[in-house]
Amino acid sequence: MKIYIQVISISILFILTKSSFAQNAVGYFVKSDSEKVFIYDVGIKTDGEFLYYYNENHKEKRASEKNIILLELGNIKMIGLPYFKNGGWKGLHRIVAYNDSYMLTCYYLKGVKYAFLFDKAHKMLEDRIAYYSGDKPEELFEVVKKYFIGCNELLEKINANIQENAKLPTETGKKKGGVFGGGAFTIAKMDILENINNYKCGQ
Repeated sequence: MKIYIQVISISILFILTKSSFAQNAVGYFVKSDSEKVFIYDVGIKTDGEFLYYYNENHKEKRASEKNIILLELGNIKMIGLPYFKNGGWKGLHRIVAYNDSYMLTCYYLKGVKYAFLFDKAHKMLEDRIAYYSGDKPEELFEVVKKYFIGCNELLEKINANIQENAKLPTETGKKKGGVFGGGAFTIAKMDILENINNYKCGQ
């Protein structure tokens, strides 16, 4: 069985000694039972089911995404939200951007990156836009324009990434059944949302 892992990379400047780095957390996540778990390395991974992180002994651990309500690590913020409009399956959504009314998130599941749009009460308005391994990224751009009117810098960032992505070669494959359905898909070489984290429109 092929296992897909998303490595989330961030840039954080630390002026620390090796010993102080070992003693200081660089981030944390909060479980649904309110337990706060500290993260001791900026490299975290998600696969749609589990979060992989390093504890204070720098040993890799994992936690079920469905039991995590919040994660903060550098400029990355992730929250536990549903995957379907009718609820059910929950996982860690990375917040891409938000304004006073809406929030754009992305979610990684077994090789496919989906974008979602929520209102401020976390009601899902747009679901599962497969902008990275599936539909064309232009569809996502139109959704963002609809809900983030006047957020020109965000639109410019996404559009610039789309233009850069168009210059890169792509791969094609075939989806399996299950939650993905069937049919062919295209894998872009660049995630057009990867370099946009927790961006507040109007800031």
